[in-house]
Order: sequence, then C-alpha cells, then structure tokens
Amino acid sequence: MSSQYEVNQCAEIEYKRVDRELNRVYRQLMSRLQPEVQQRLRNEQRHWIKERDAKCQAAFEEEKGGTIAPWMELRCLTDTTTQRINELKVWPSR
Repeated sequence: MSSQYEVNQCAEIEYKRVDRELNRVYRQLMSRLQPEVQQRLRNEQRHWIKERDAKCQAAFEEEKGGTIAPWMELRCLTDTTTQRINELKVWPSR
C-alpha cells in the first residue's frame, strides 16, 4: 500500500509529463502558424493557463491543508492539461 505522500509524488510526475507534452504540442502548432495567428494562440494560451490554475486551486479549497489536497489539485491540472492538448491538436481546424 502506498502512502499519500507517494501517491502525491506520482501525481506530480504525471502532471509534469503531461505539461511537457502540452509544451511540445504548443510549440509544434506555433511553428506552423502565421505571425498574426500565433499571437492569437499565444493570447488564448495565456488566458487558458490562468483559468486552469485558478480552477484547480479553487476547486479543492476546502481540502487545503489535508494530505489529499495536492493529489486532487494535481489530478485537476493533469486532466485539464490533457484536455487542452487534445484541443490544440485540432486547433487550426476550429
């Protein structure tokens, strides 16, 4: 059986992996876009990051201080980031 600390560490590793994938997909997409479209995507991405972070921090506010809180926030970040990766993969076709 794993401790909550170990579960949290695994969740952090997974989030970092997904975040690297997001950055890879984003850079790949940016390299194919015209400068004016790049700026639109850059602005959209910055807004999305702020919203994701605020959503995942606020969603589990009542668990703050508990040992499960980091895992819950990291799960939210991982799931939301995975969803964004999928959106970016089809972004030009929107």
